[in-house]
Amino acid sequence: MSSATFGGLLRLHGNDLARVQRVLDPVLAAGLFVLLDHRREIDPLVLPTWLWIMAFTALMLSSGGVYASYRQASLFTLARRVSSRWLLVLTALLLLTYLTKTTASFSRIETSLWALSCWLLLLLNHVGLRQLLRCHRQRGGNSRTILYWGMPAAAAAFQAELRAAPWMGLRMVAWFSPIPVSPDQQPPQFPSCGGGVAEMRRWLESHSVDRIVFSHVTRDGFTMGQLLALFGDTCLPVVYAPDWAQSNMHFRVDRLGHLPCIDLWGSEASLIDRHLKRSFDLALTSTGVVLISPLLLAIAIAVALSSPGPILFVQDRYGLDGKRFRIYKFRTMRVMEAGDPPVSGKMSPLSSVHPGA
Repeated sequence: MSSATFGGLLRLHGNDLARVQRVLDPVLAAGLFVLLDHRREIDPLVLPTWLWIMAFTALMLSSGGVYASYRQASLFTLARRVSSRWLLVLTALLLLTYLTKTTASFSRIETSLWALSCWLLLLLNHVGLRQLLRCHRQRGGNSRTILYWGMPAAAAAFQAELRAAPWMGLRMVAWFSPIPVSPDQQPPQFPSCGGGVAEMRRWLESHSVDRIVFSHVTRDGFTMGQLLALFGDTCLPVVYAPDWAQSNMHFRVDRLGHLPCIDLWGSEASLIDRHLKRSFDLALTSTGVVLISPLLLAIAIAVALSSPGPILFVQDRYGLDGKRFRIYKFRTMRVMEAGDPPVSGKMSPLSSVHPGA
């Protein structure tokens, strides 16, 4: 099979490959257990152990985002997710054998060998396969072409991101700008600006790309609705990449009634997750304070003997959702003033950002 044919199959049937992995992972985990299980007695669980393994593996891996597209994500993130979900599978199996009082029926050596082998196979199936795909994309295979609409500075920044990550396999093949671009504004190693809206319309009639990315919404003589109508008529995937976006923005789609909205900032954790995290933090920090209390007492005595003034320094800080709390620490400074006001993001004030800019 040629490289072009292989790249075409990946492009057209990428979702099918993910479905194959969804089936392959539980089958591999259950099959490897059957091969390594040398027990002679009847299976102590209500259902066959390999069936429990298939069920837990399919459930845990599917719910952990393991099969999502990782064209843009790091392999370290993928490896961490695979490892954490596999630990959940092992925890569920261990809890099952504990509740059914069948832990002694399984060999520790065989079980440990099976758990380690499955973990390595999962990493090979996901991280290893994606590493091969990245190498294939860096050689030009399975690439995706992009048409970009935006200002020269935004287009140059977007192209720099693509060039910094060639393993994504994304190539900008055409660029159009809402303003005329002079030769001195043309970025180096960059597609020449093809013109404005009229030129882009004609170009799309005779060319095809895999994706349209735009970062600028024109306001003079060409509305957002007209721009979206132009892109919508192409039947191509369209991505809005605003040049004002920050890495700490969430961009979650929500609805207020029938009105679609985009959440930029805010906590993603649910009420239950917040209380669980707070309980865990309090328990862990309380244990830590008790363990190091002799050291803290020694530091307090040293601070009191070194110079006059209070031992502890009290300061206002701002945590989740901008809520103020008080922090106590050993005095290392002499100025008793509050901390900085809460800041939601490192950018200009929101009042200076206008819709459609």
